[in-house]
Order: sequence, then structure tokens, then C-alpha cells
Amino acid sequence: MSESLSVLPQQDMRRYFEKPEDQLSVIMEADPVCLYLETTNRCNLLCTTCPRTFEELEPEKDMSWELFTSIIDQFPKIARVVLHGVGEPMLVKELPRMIRYLKDRGVYVLFNTNGTLLTKSNGQALIDAGLDELRVSLDAAESSVFQMVRGKDMFDRIVTNVGNFIEMQRAANTPITAGFSLAHRFARNPRATGGLRSPGASPGRHGGLPAKNGVPARGARTGAA
Repeated sequence: MSESLSVLPQQDMRRYFEKPEDQLSVIMEADPVCLYLETTNRCNLLCTTCPRTFEELEPEKDMSWELFTSIIDQFPKIARVVLHGVGEPMLVKELPRMIRYLKDRGVYVLFNTNGTLLTKSNGQALIDAGLDELRVSLDAAESSVFQMVRGKDMFDRIVTNVGNFIEMQRAANTPITAGFSLAHRFARNPRATGGLRSPGASPGRHGGLPAKNGVPARGARTGAA
């Protein structure tokens, strides 16, 4: 970890679990149209911006298929489901099955990933499942900065994975909206994003992965996902 990061003031990582109970109604007043489901709290990186890197907040666990379906089945009018929380969703073996379960109900499905597990086989499984939107959180424009922020040297692997996924989308003519995010202060190297930008993306700020009709991906933005 860099010297600049090591001198940051100590934070209470358990604030992650704070809930504003006093500001919430006990009884739901209307059916939700969007759900955020934390499909896992496990992760394969050690990000300096994440509370789980510094303290074991809870036992590691994936959402079971039974729990997932029991939640979804309670909300027949749900329109959009986000399948990420503090963990890396692509560690969940049932993820493509979860996506297909939602797509069979006409739900718009998306999630954020760190991209390390976006292999060709995993990418194809997402395409086959009917995923609507994929966001890759990169948060660096070069390998050395990525390792400082994310804790592991996987920058080149992610760039390769994303490039392969783009080609698979093009070959299959799939309508997945895809994007990647860069923290603005780390996005100064246009070489890192130049090969991944879609038309209209701003060099050195953010890059969208080609999706529909050459339109920049909606998931592309500055800031961590």
C-alpha cells in the first residue's frame, strides 16, 4: 500500500451495517419496482476502498438458490434487479441461473463486477442467460495504480477479459449494455481506455464498451461502481 493511503485516518468499518430504522416505515407502502440483492459477500480482491479488506464483518457466504427464488417470488411486479453488494457476483456459481430466472419474468437485470472472472466461458454464460447490463469497475488506467487501489496485480487480465467479451457480444449480436468505471483521479492514461472506448466516450475520463448501435454504454461513468 502506498504511503499516501497508509496515512488515511482510521475508520470504523462496521458503519457499513448502519441502518436508518427511525426514518423508515415499518410497513411497505407500495410494491418495489427495483431490488438490490447481495448475491455474495465474498471477493477475490483487496480494495483499499472496501471495508471487508480491513475487517471481517461477517462470515463469507453466497445467497442460496432457495433464498433467491423465495425473495423474487414475493414481488411479481418487480421490473429491475441489481445482483451485487459488497462482494464479487461472478464468484457465485448460480449467477447465470439467477439471471435467466429473472429474464423469464421480464425483469431488467444488471450487476457490477471487477472483471477478473469474466473469462470467455463465464462471459458466454452471461450472454446466454440474457443479461441486460454489465458494469466493470476498473478504477485505474495502468497496472501499477490498479495494484495500489485493488490490492492485486490483475489489470492486464481484466483488460483482456473485457476485450474478449466485447468481441463475443459483436459476434453474437447481443444487446447487452456494458460499461466500465474509472475513478477520475486514476484515469489519466488514455492508452488504458483507448482500446475499450465506444464512440462518444471522453479519453482519460471514462470509456463505454460498445453495446447497441454504436451508442456509448449507459454504465460508463467516472467514479467507483
